[in-house]
Amino acid sequence: MRVGVVPFREKKGRFQICLISSLSKPKRMTFPKGLTKKGEGWEVAALREMHEEAGLMGTIILRRLPLLLSSRKRPDESCVLFWCRIDNVLRSWPEKKLRARIWHTVGDDMDFQLTRNAAKIYQELLDLDLDQDMDSPDGENLLRQRLRLTPSGVRLIA
Repeated sequence: MRVGVVPFREKKGRFQICLISSLSKPKRMTFPKGLTKKGEGWEVAALREMHEEAGLMGTIILRRLPLLLSSRKRPDESCVLFWCRIDNVLRSWPEKKLRARIWHTVGDDMDFQLTRNAAKIYQELLDLDLDQDMDSPDGENLLRQRLRLTPSGVRLIA
């Protein structure tokens, strides 16, 4: 199973996400994700992938409200993405020489391209209206408020 994270932070009252360059398409940005190892839980695997690929440390929040990126044509490419509040940005990490890491304020102009799946996730973030200035003291509260508006709990992105 593929698992990953949508790493976020609040900076100057705005909701920011961290993106990394794709290994298969280095000019396109994506979210940290990968496969679980045998016996490894989804959340543990997602945090491990985030550390290896993006050099971030954080806390998974809203465990019951992940994003599910579904692929009908290739079910093996389906992915569960957890929301991860970033606590620490490392200067060095295992894949630093292989990947670029950027912070992006949701809703601002992009001077980069996204992978197809990352674009679907990004559209979902726009649909949640996270691109506005935050009224709450932190992004996690705004995220909680927006996600609770969804009846299913899991947001399926097809």
